[in-house]
Amino acid sequence: SGDQVGAQAALDSMSRAIPGHPGIFLAGARMHAAQTALPEAEAQIRAYLASRPDAPRQQGIGEMTLARIHWAAGRVADGDAALDRAVAWQLGRGDTVAALRESLVKAVVGVWLRGDRDGAAAQLDALPQRFPLEAIGPDDQPLPELATLQALAGRVDAAARTLADHARHPSAVRHRTAAAVALATATLALARGDGEAARAAHQRYLKSPAATRGDLPDALYQRWVSARLASRQAGTRSTPAPIGFTE
Repeated sequence: SGDQVGAQAALDSMSRAIPGHPGIFLAGARMHAAQTALPEAEAQIRAYLASRPDAPRQQGIGEMTLARIHWAAGRVADGDAALDRAVAWQLGRGDTVAALRESLVKAVVGVWLRGDRDGAAAQLDALPQRFPLEAIGPDDQPLPELATLQALAGRVDAAARTLADHARHPSAVRHRTAAAVALATATLALARGDGEAARAAHQRYLKSPAATRGDLPDALYQRWVSARLASRQAGTRSTPAPIGFTE
């Protein structure tokens, strides 16, 4: 969100200075999505994709952004298809870390929007073969995202261990991933039925530097977590419950 008028003015200025630059389309898509103006966001990201159709990195970024726009609009299958295209582009250019991170995102979305905890568990079981963590440098391992998926799949002990592993990383890594850690912590607390701890972690997420949050947070995770928190009273659940919106 932020200063929407100022953001639009900056985008207009960029458009006049460097018309047609792909970065303008991407910035426009993210700005509109954060304002939940999803048709406008989709138009901008499609222009971004069309501007350089043979650029692997740009196509990967564009498809993963398009996936989030589809998901935010409730078009789950379209979002999944766009995400699969993004992962294919990422693997094609050898970016295993991005491919793993986006694969985790897809499984997380499956729980939030479909209540598909079995799918999340299957994804976790397949991860060691698809993306061995030991082959990824410790500073690049997406442990907060992995912990989020583990919590959503009901593997709360594993999620807690993953967050503890991440806490042993250097301070620079922990700062860069502060928002993802707060979100994972909130999700774990929700899985345990601890509304008070979830609210505290969510507040840490909201106060984390915007640059360390996932892209399109207002359109996606924040909306989902906020809706779930709003539906619960702190301390009213003593046992975990399914977290997806189908609950």
